[in-house]
Amino acid sequence: CIGEIKKQRLEPHHHLFMSAYDQPYLRQVVEINEQQWLKYQKGEVLEIPNYKGYVALAYNGFIVGFGKGDRTIIKNKYPKGLRR
Repeated sequence: CIGEIKKQRLEPHHHLFMSAYDQPYLRQVVEINEQQWLKYQKGEVLEIPNYKGYVALAYNGFIVGFGKGDRTIIKNKYPKGLRR
C-alpha cells in the first residue's frame, strides 16, 4: 500500500518515501540540518519556504520522511508512532 485516498487525492504513506533510496527519482527533496531533523522527529512544523505539495526530507543525504509544503512552511507528516 503506497497511500490512501483522502478527499479525492492520494495521501502517501511514510514508507513510500522511505523506499526511495535514489533522490533523483523524487521531484522535490529538501536537505535538512540537524536542528530541523530534531524538530521533525518531534512532529513540529519546519519553517522552510518555497515548497508546495509533498516534499521528501533528507538528512545527511538519506531520505528520512516527508512533509507537505504550502510555500511558507512544511507540515510534518512523520508518523506519530515514531515521534520522540
